[in-house]
Amino acid sequence: MNLQLLQFAQVYEMLSSLFLALATGWSANALNSGVGKLPAMGYNEAWNAFQCNVDEALVLQTAGLMKSLGLIDAGYTRFDLDDCWAVKNRSSTGLLVPDPAKFPSGFNSLTSKLNKLGLNAGIYSDSGWFTCMCHNQCDWSVFSLT
Repeated sequence: MNLQLLQFAQVYEMLSSLFLALATGWSANALNSGVGKLPAMGYNEAWNAFQCNVDEALVLQTAGLMKSLGLIDAGYTRFDLDDCWAVKNRSSTGLLVPDPAKFPSGFNSLTSKLNKLGLNAGIYSDSGWFTCMCHNQCDWSVFSLT
């Protein structure tokens, strides 16, 4: 009898937890804030198409096409810059440096132009030896400035 009571208590506890999770999740889904209505949508400067052959002109041309084709109005509001945007070596203070030959106006200007079109800018980095690995805090502070 005690074994049956223990099993019942375990099942009851599991069902109660499940009910509580569903009940609280249900109310969160009922919020009408627009958050989560769509997944994050946008454009990742296509590595498969351009690899390291990307520059400011290509980014702005692509962003302009997104605007003129109505993609931004349809919810495609992210523009993520993929790899090869930085010079090979870090600055003397250890910072990543955008390639001035590819991005002559700098990232603040580029981000501002993307924002004016209605896009949120993002950037690629990874945990390789020359990007974020051992430089996470430094790189995060740089990314938050642009």
